[in-house]
Amino acid sequence: MVKCNSTYVYCEKCIIDMDGMDSQGGIICCDTAEDLSFILEVKYMIKYRPHKGMLSESTKDEMKFDTIDQMYDYLLEYWNYLDKIFEREDLSVTKDFGRDERINWKELRYVCTKRFGKDIYDVPQCIGYCSIE
Repeated sequence: MVKCNSTYVYCEKCIIDMDGMDSQGGIICCDTAEDLSFILEVKYMIKYRPHKGMLSESTKDEMKFDTIDQMYDYLLEYWNYLDKIFEREDLSVTKDFGRDERINWKELRYVCTKRFGKDIYDVPQCIGYCSIE
């Protein structure tokens, strides 16, 4: 069984969504990870909003970044201000779930972590949302 080893993406298809043996520098990755790797090389606007109870609350805290790495830097600083809740390698972005008409985002992706403090999850947990535009 082959699983995607990308540090930038997590999706439920990673085990089966391979074009033969796609690899980047020796790391096997799925099509979604390849797409995100390309996005990292080109400058895009990354819109981010935290996961909150109400959409209106979440959009008040919307932020914009030039890269996924900048978004990750912000998340690490925000969440780890008192204690180390998670590290960069715990973070991931899912595949595109399509346009979010409610807030006029071109796409919707979950921003997830596979660890929260001492708790480690088999399925990464959503801590926010992003759109790569």
